[in-house]
Amino acid sequence: MATKKEIKAQLKNVSVASLYPPDKEGFMTKQGGSNPTWHRRWFILKGPNLYYFKTKKDKKATGVIGLSPESFVKSDENKKANKPCFAVGTLGRVFFMFPDTRPERKAWMDQIQEVIDSMRIETGTGGPVSNPNPTPTPATTTTPATTTTPATTTTTAPTPTDGSEAGNGAATTTTTETTTTTTTTSTTPAGSEAAPEEQTPQVATTGDVDQDQRNALNSIRNLIPFMKDPGSKVLEFWKIWFESLPTLEELPSGTCNFTLVSSADMNELSWRCNGPQGNFIQNMVDFFWNVGAPETEIDKLNSFGALVNPPSIGSWIDMSRVGGMDGGWFFPIQVSLKLALEACDPDDQPENGPCAKLKAWAETNGITQAVYVGRDMGAAPPRQTEIHVEVESAENAFSAFPEFGFPEVPEAYQESIKAIGTSVTLKIVTSCEGFVKLGILIADPNPGNAKTFIDSFRETCDPVEDYTLFEQIHSLLLHSNFASHLEVQYLMPGLGYEVYKENWNVMLRYKI
Repeated sequence: MATKKEIKAQLKNVSVASLYPPDKEGFMTKQGGSNPTWHRRWFILKGPNLYYFKTKKDKKATGVIGLSPESFVKSDENKKANKPCFAVGTLGRVFFMFPDTRPERKAWMDQIQEVIDSMRIETGTGGPVSNPNPTPTPATTTTPATTTTPATTTTTAPTPTDGSEAGNGAATTTTTETTTTTTTTSTTPAGSEAAPEEQTPQVATTGDVDQDQRNALNSIRNLIPFMKDPGSKVLEFWKIWFESLPTLEELPSGTCNFTLVSSADMNELSWRCNGPQGNFIQNMVDFFWNVGAPETEIDKLNSFGALVNPPSIGSWIDMSRVGGMDGGWFFPIQVSLKLALEACDPDDQPENGPCAKLKAWAETNGITQAVYVGRDMGAAPPRQTEIHVEVESAENAFSAFPEFGFPEVPEAYQESIKAIGTSVTLKIVTSCEGFVKLGILIADPNPGNAKTFIDSFRETCDPVEDYTLFEQIHSLLLHSNFASHLEVQYLMPGLGYEVYKENWNVMLRYKI
């Protein structure tokens, strides 16, 4: 991912004259990125790059769209009414443009496709693109179930892309349709409720670690009561996310990481998956497009990725029994706290906002690095950014709560956290309006420690829920050595929006 500054520096040396003789040239009207207005530009196709200029005599290019074996080009009549519009795909977005006539559009598309096909032949990769932004078809709830995934994509390292109107571009995409068969075992028909004693939680294994991860995730999902209704929007959301992940064939063995985060009563769940940037980025972008994420947030993902260039990236979805649904991205990467804060929106009160307070607290406690950065992709602001920092001791983490305007960590929680004695990470969630959530993550809890925390939270569970099944599932995951962290967190009142538990909550993180 080249930065905007680097791209602009490269384009200063590219003039119209320097590209002669061109492979193709002509005027077209192009839609901007961060500012989605339409501008008439002089386009020049030269080798694998499609440059554009403000005039036919410019000495500096306005931008460039880099083509690769995985790029696509397709017509799109709906993007601009009564115009011969077409699209060229790159990492993070789709570029839209149109010439003056339909014959000119065909000539441009044929020439661009010829470049893409030539690179595919040379590298032995890629294939025809049928649909760069597929509409997912939710899987039917049957046992066993066969689901057809939406078009899946792969990516390669970037060539220079749009450096001005289009934001930061990078690798390009190929989309192919894949059918994946997922088999899960259930003792009851989909959507039916069985008595807890009839359910025996099991995580089947096949000997294939990568397939076992996905089987385990499906098995766990099938045991959760509020995810059994085949008409549930929460279940549909989960399936769209799950089917957006790279297929086993697209990933090097052992590079995909799944995490399930669950509240003690299993009324709130967070599903997370991460892996190599090159294998994940386009699938993530397609997922965010499909669920209606704003283009500005996709640009934010791309620009922050250009800033830190993470080797591993991932997507997450949150959900709750009462209909909460959110999603976003995360980078499990060690990066300076200063850079991590670039993922945040500017504080409404720059001198006294959450970013300023976090900087001051970190400086006092000698913290300079973050180990995780993530952000939600919600359609409406304020959007939240999540940062994790490792702290020297539990006391350091406790001190952050009153410093950031949260209540003190209850004494009982403090004693339990200190008794576990493993490494501690502080989770900070902010928006431009203030702090949203604060959590303490305790690494590698043993089943006994985790069970103590679950039991301490049991009396606050919804009394209409049967706790037995939740206890069985947690016990299964804990004794399968899946538990990676225990978390005590506090969500500010009013920010649960009636779908997430506010105030104190206990969460368990399981690496599947």
